[in-house]
Amino acid sequence: MVTYFFSINYIKEDEDEDNTDWNTPLSAWGLRKLDYQEALMKFVTGAVQSHLPEEHLVITRDKSIITQVLRKYKNPRFNLQSPLNIQFQSSGTLELGVDAGGPTRAFFYHLMQELVRGKFNGIKLFEGEAGHLVPSCDYDLVSSCFFVLVGKMVVHSFINECKGLEGISPAVISYIISGSRDTALEHLVLEDIPDPCLRQILKEVYYDRDEIDSVHICSSTCTFKLCHL
Repeated sequence: MVTYFFSINYIKEDEDEDNTDWNTPLSAWGLRKLDYQEALMKFVTGAVQSHLPEEHLVITRDKSIITQVLRKYKNPRFNLQSPLNIQFQSSGTLELGVDAGGPTRAFFYHLMQELVRGKFNGIKLFEGEAGHLVPSCDYDLVSSCFFVLVGKMVVHSFINECKGLEGISPAVISYIISGSRDTALEHLVLEDIPDPCLRQILKEVYYDRDEIDSVHICSSTCTFKLCHL
């Protein structure tokens, strides 16, 4: 069960502050005057503190990366600003090499791919088609605040100068930035509905509405012309 991973409650003040930060919309951080590229650069620059102790992660290639790192990201002591040292292992044997950036990029690439395309405990994290992916509405994922941890993973990727999630719906991105449902609605399109059956029904309703509007316009035009004969 997904809830197993979130059964440990950390009753600490620093975790409360951490949760408050992660639940605050990006627009509330005083970056509204910057475009998204400038804001991202301002955030990334100096985010990793080289004087802090390294966070060392050993990743097994033939296992789910999400399950391997989930406890790390849940632990409030895991500092995203610490330098990251990634080491891969295969068949129980550590791979030779020093993390000069390559292993870190490979780690975040595979982690982001797994978040978008993979499953966690049999549950898809994102639904829909590329460019219009939306978070799954699964009760266990939502109630356990799993997507807060996903957000930490994405931010961790950014500050290590790696790519984040690709293919997310613009409506979802708008909501993350603004925290406003009304703002997100401006970017919402039929393709953002992951259920193909529901999407088809709404398409039919949408096109039927257009046809009805066209009939009303033609009818009004004919009535107007008849009245002026």
